[in-house]
Amino acid sequence: MPANSILPKTESLLSLAPARDEAKAQPSCERDTQVQLKNVGESEPADRAFHAALAQFSGGISPVALLLAYTDWLSHLAASPQRQLEISQEAVCDGKRFFDAAQHFFTAGQGPWSLIKPQAQDRRFTQPEWKNPPFNLVAQAFLLGEQWWHNATTGVRGVARQNEAIVEFSVRQMLDVLAPSNFAATNPEVLQKAFQSGGANFVFGWQNWYSDWIRLLSGGRPVADSDFVVGESIATSRGKVVFRNELIELIQYYPTTDKVRPEPILIVPAWIMKYYILDLSPRNSLVKYLTSQGFTVFMISWRNPDGADRDITFDDYRRLGVEAALAAIEGILPARKIHALGYCLGGTLLSIAAATMAREDDADAVYQRKPGLVSGRHDVAARCSGHDADGGHISVIALQRPDLVTNYPRLFDGRAGATE
Repeated sequence: MPANSILPKTESLLSLAPARDEAKAQPSCERDTQVQLKNVGESEPADRAFHAALAQFSGGISPVALLLAYTDWLSHLAASPQRQLEISQEAVCDGKRFFDAAQHFFTAGQGPWSLIKPQAQDRRFTQPEWKNPPFNLVAQAFLLGEQWWHNATTGVRGVARQNEAIVEFSVRQMLDVLAPSNFAATNPEVLQKAFQSGGANFVFGWQNWYSDWIRLLSGGRPVADSDFVVGESIATSRGKVVFRNELIELIQYYPTTDKVRPEPILIVPAWIMKYYILDLSPRNSLVKYLTSQGFTVFMISWRNPDGADRDITFDDYRRLGVEAALAAIEGILPARKIHALGYCLGGTLLSIAAATMAREDDADAVYQRKPGLVSGRHDVAARCSGHDADGGHISVIALQRPDLVTNYPRLFDGRAGATE
């Protein structure tokens, strides 16, 4: 339903005001009110410029959102003496357990990781050198502290779920910077490399740091890793571009089975990601899995925007992205129901597109041609993301992977390539 059919017209709003002497000149404040009502919904260039400048310093994350989240958490924690007592007791208990384990490290039943083990996805302490003292004790102390902060930032009554997630996420990022794997003196892998190379790894590492810092100041992109080549080591599923407009390319992947399922699947990734986010390699490719199950898969690949695209709106992404892709699929596979899956911001866009088409079309058309599956992924980084043709959004995306932000192999071992 159009906005003008919901909201009263400007004249109606002004007519609600008390009657005045028409002979008198209209006050300037009323003229300003009319101007404001007329400009509702228009973009404010000053605000956009300020937010763009602020994003350069904050990595695209809203300082206001962080402040509100921490205020919510701290105020409710201050009003919860029972929760304060619980986390204080947990800190004392963890300290006692750690000192007992340090005193009896070599006794039977103790040894490495007797207090806490790294999670399966934590690759910082996987090497066997981390099982040796004192490095194992340092790693366990760090993991205990990380666990304590997780418990302290969660479970506080009254805190909004979204604010709790922001606080827990941001605290975890700050703690990851202090991980013992990030410091040469507490990283056994780095020390072993230093002994083997006679300290040359530090020389080459600092050269890497200097080149990365210069590239960052000049607005350049991160160093590409030759191990990741599109079409060779990543995005290896065979596909064909079947549709193109000014905003997207639509890629079709054909089933690899003898029997083909009748209903195709449309995947809508976020426009701040490459299309092959769900086709990284044969062992972790959703595209390969779906085609091996007999599905015809269509994937949207968003065009990388530049400064000339600053006026493209969210509605353009809906029309030229999701709806244009659905229309193209209908032309290729007519009279088929279409399953659709959206990842990250793609799920948000897909949900909005489905709701818009359901509003504008009749029920039969919606049933026949609209998405049968809508999936959205929302998190702190996704909510703070935006367009940046120069790769500025990479810092926000990387926050979801702490090993991409706080792991420094180029600094300590002198490798020339990037981490990922």
